[in-house]
Amino acid sequence: MKKNSMVTGFIAGVVVSVIVCSVFTLVYFKPFSHGGKSDSISEKLALIEKEIDSEFYKKYDKTKVKDMLAKAYVKALGDKYSRYMTEKEYAEYLEDNKGSYSGIGIVYEKAPRNLYRIRSVMKKSPAEEAGLKKGDVITKVEGRNVDKGKDVLKLIKGKAGTKVKLVIKRAGKLKSYTIVRRDIKEKTVYSRIVKKKFVQIRITSFGVNTATEFKKEYRKYKDKGFKNIILDLRYNGGGFLDSALAIGNMFVDKGTAIKVYNKSKEEDSYEYGKGKEDAKVVILVNKYSASASEILAVSLQENGAAKLVGEKTYGKGVIQTTLPLKSGGALYLTTLEYVSPKGKKIHGVGITPDYIVHNKYSDKQLNRAISLLNK
Repeated sequence: MKKNSMVTGFIAGVVVSVIVCSVFTLVYFKPFSHGGKSDSISEKLALIEKEIDSEFYKKYDKTKVKDMLAKAYVKALGDKYSRYMTEKEYAEYLEDNKGSYSGIGIVYEKAPRNLYRIRSVMKKSPAEEAGLKKGDVITKVEGRNVDKGKDVLKLIKGKAGTKVKLVIKRAGKLKSYTIVRRDIKEKTVYSRIVKKKFVQIRITSFGVNTATEFKKEYRKYKDKGFKNIILDLRYNGGGFLDSALAIGNMFVDKGTAIKVYNKSKEEDSYEYGKGKEDAKVVILVNKYSASASEILAVSLQENGAAKLVGEKTYGKGVIQTTLPLKSGGALYLTTLEYVSPKGKKIHGVGITPDYIVHNKYSDKQLNRAISLLNK
């Protein structure tokens, strides 16, 4: 009897399961309404769009769908640097890269727990005037927790004259600030005199105005008789290639900056050859030095214009091109791979310094650079 009960129970369970599945998976198979099989992407998408427009049960945002489709298409390439930008995103991209913006004048970096730490505060900026300091941790912007995936830069930027509210954590205590935004000229080059006879010039990224900034700082010290330069590219993630090459061109009389290859493996090169500054240069790099900073570093290294000190670099040996589209959006697409002037692979490998030095409790890399310049 127990055996029969189990069988009956099992059958009943199957029946119930079938009924439940039938309720929640109502599917209607419509006969094919289009022509033969096609491998053309445009034809496939046109057929999908046609069926959705004809059969989907409610209205939908066609622009949003197409943007998501474009993003997925580019993401499927498997290249972490390539991306599709919508019209709005492309406009923001152009705004972010024009060399100036309306904000408060800070540079920040990722901190633990998905927060953001202020890495530097621009002089005479709204942030400095309000009392923000290097090392402050941003916890909230406009009442929103920044650890929830919010884009801090977008929240802090805004129209000049408007206010932005921040909550800062300093020495374990929280403090609120209300700061009025102003037009800020992006600064990417910082300099100082070290040991009274050396100049340390730090480039944080390569923006549209970086080469102009660098030349101004360099010549300021050159006019004062300084000829020993410590070029600090640590934590520099790259930027505009033209800016990096313009700086490199100052220190190489004639030579190849980098060699590049397209998808057909055709070789081309970027060349130096406008003049050579009379300077002794040591470049500081670390594992966060990437892209354009690697190009500048290796091009000066292999042309005999500088010695490298620090850690092996990141190894981003590919170049992206921005391709505007008629739709208003744009593709940010990896189009070239570059190698060093002597043909050494950079991508996924990095650049090995002439002197490998790791920092721990003090800036040993800077000290090694000073000792090299002293020779």
